[in-house]
Amino acid sequence: MSDFSIGDFGPLLDSIPSYVFVTKPDSFDIIYSNSIFKEHFSDNLKGSCYGRIKSFLANQSQQSGSSDGTFGGADFYCGVCDKWFQIYGKTISLPDYGEVRLYTMEDITDKIEYEKEMERHTLFDSVTGLPNRKQLDIDFQDVVRYAENDNQDGMMLFLDIDNFKIVNDRFGYQYGDILLKQIGSFLSTLNKFGAQSYAFGGDEFLILIPHLSVNNSGKIIETIISRFDDSWKLDDVMYTTSASIGSAMFPRDGSSLGSLLQKVDMSVYKAKSEGKSRLIEYHDTFGSKISRHMDVVKAMRESVLNDLEGFYVAYQSIVSAKTKQVESVEALMRWKHPELGNIGPNEFIPIAEDTGLILALGEFVLREGMTKCKQWVDKGYIKHLNINLSVNQMVCDNFIDTVKRIIDETGVDPNSIVFEITESIAIKDINAMNEKITQLCDIGIRIALDDFGTGYSSLNCIKDLPLGIVKLDKKFIDNVSNNNLDKTVVMSVVDLSHKFDLSVCAEGVEYNEQYGVLKDMGVDLIQGYLFSKPQDAETLENEFFAITN
Repeated sequence: MSDFSIGDFGPLLDSIPSYVFVTKPDSFDIIYSNSIFKEHFSDNLKGSCYGRIKSFLANQSQQSGSSDGTFGGADFYCGVCDKWFQIYGKTISLPDYGEVRLYTMEDITDKIEYEKEMERHTLFDSVTGLPNRKQLDIDFQDVVRYAENDNQDGMMLFLDIDNFKIVNDRFGYQYGDILLKQIGSFLSTLNKFGAQSYAFGGDEFLILIPHLSVNNSGKIIETIISRFDDSWKLDDVMYTTSASIGSAMFPRDGSSLGSLLQKVDMSVYKAKSEGKSRLIEYHDTFGSKISRHMDVVKAMRESVLNDLEGFYVAYQSIVSAKTKQVESVEALMRWKHPELGNIGPNEFIPIAEDTGLILALGEFVLREGMTKCKQWVDKGYIKHLNINLSVNQMVCDNFIDTVKRIIDETGVDPNSIVFEITESIAIKDINAMNEKITQLCDIGIRIALDDFGTGYSSLNCIKDLPLGIVKLDKKFIDNVSNNNLDKTVVMSVVDLSHKFDLSVCAEGVEYNEQYGVLKDMGVDLIQGYLFSKPQDAETLENEFFAITN
């Protein structure tokens, strides 16, 4: 065998952008390399780089089962130059020399980094930087298998930020993202206790505690609760929020991810229903009530996606105490689901508020109510129409603009609209609420304080807010005809309200005896089953209005 020479192919191989080198047929010692190969590896050719290449080629040849060094492409990382290469090898026969091994290498560092970045976007949440649901699917299988093999339980915590919707609505989505980033950064520190945190979606997070670290669960929970007792600094805003936490054990409460997620979701629901800002551990006594809640949430989300299918507005008349003539009607949201049947507002309204879907429901009522108000006022059936507002609507930055837009779309006279707010809305932030209520009054809308007397600041609301109507809660009306204390309370409210030039409406009037007493006390408006139950628009128009007008 003569000395190796590439001959006339040298200039051609030097001109191509790929790394090319040749080794002996019985070893991986390099006997030729083109100029780009020499330039890149230079002094390292006989040192660590070369050693890594030689070792990689030997391993790859063995793994491919090709004793002659032929393989169709393999990724190689060189730690010395911190680059990735893809290497192809083939045994060839050259004239005047015989067999050699010819290798080409391509620098694929950018490709590998791009793939890693894409994988990071796929497996990690873009806002918090935490692993996401897809990564949880991957990790959970190993974690639960190890727990089963060692016959020990691990723990899953499901963390739901309370009232997160208010952050976005009141301050803007950028502040919501800042809060989520800070929460994600905090949760990532729990890995020092052996826990792994995941961004589960929106304002929900999941914490997986392997069985080997479950003894730290008390410390983990204590750390979480303690952090949420403090404020979060959102740029120029200090904000305090709480978290509802559900927990379950695996494999005791479930060995599949779907089963366990259902259990911790039930626990979170129970935590929220008991006042939020607490941890509830799953117990197998959790039953149909929680399952019902989950069914209603799912059904409501589906309905919102399908233009509020199944929801409609019912109307209850409000009459003049003096004349018994209809003065106005109150628009009331109702829901009839094809499978779950009639779902009462006491059930679906709190769920809508917790999930943020109340904004979609609220706008639906505004549009439907104002459309009917325009028709009925024009026909002389009513003078006003009342619409209830939620705190979520009132704190929403674009609420006033939404109201103006719907007024323009429906052509309704804003002077014929009454918005009902509860005391809980009014005292949420009395200065901010006063400003929004004043804006509504400037449009021409009247404001009624609903459920008067159920809280502790009702008198302050009368004094500080630009109200037009006070609605007495039903609990004062039930025994007003035979209970002197209730009579005194109602009389005092009527006298005080009239001094502030406010009308008084009594809710829940069911009997003539109640009506007679309230009329004599000077109550202005009466609402209740004595005159009409809530009815759909067609029934109210065809039957009730036809009789009373």
